[in-house]
Amino acid sequence: GFEFRTGKGHKDTVREVAESSEDLRRIHQFARNPRSGRTRKMKGIGMAITRAPILKRYIRQEIAKVGKLNAGWLAAASALKTSKRATPAWITRHGNRPGGAEIKDVGPKVGIRIYNSQTWFPASMDARVRLAIQRRERGIYVAMEAILKKRAQAAERKMGR
Repeated sequence: GFEFRTGKGHKDTVREVAESSEDLRRIHQFARNPRSGRTRKMKGIGMAITRAPILKRYIRQEIAKVGKLNAGWLAAASALKTSKRATPAWITRHGNRPGGAEIKDVGPKVGIRIYNSQTWFPASMDARVRLAIQRRERGIYVAMEAILKKRAQAAERKMGR
């Protein structure tokens, strides 16, 4: 219930005052949605008030974590040669974390096993992997449609239509 005047002149109310980055971490974790991990909107009420250096330190600590889990998939991605674009810096800055891919070619069937041996994994990892596979499948489908359309247009040009 701490009330303060903002730079724009109106008053705002915050729930807590953070005296350290640990306080800010606790407040931020409380504001997160347990299922999605996103912070809730506070509807005009601020989450916390703190000093700028404390906020900057906390933001630096949180940004340093971004991409660690994705870095575990780098070895698998390079083994499968799945990306034509460069991997973003927020992933590559963590280096090749433990992970990889195994490809088994047995007759007409091909089996691919990808793994990520990070020490920390979210509880919803199966859902994340399924979503990534669905996105990749959709991307391949869209790319195939574009290729077919381009070839059809080229064939029509050759036929003089």
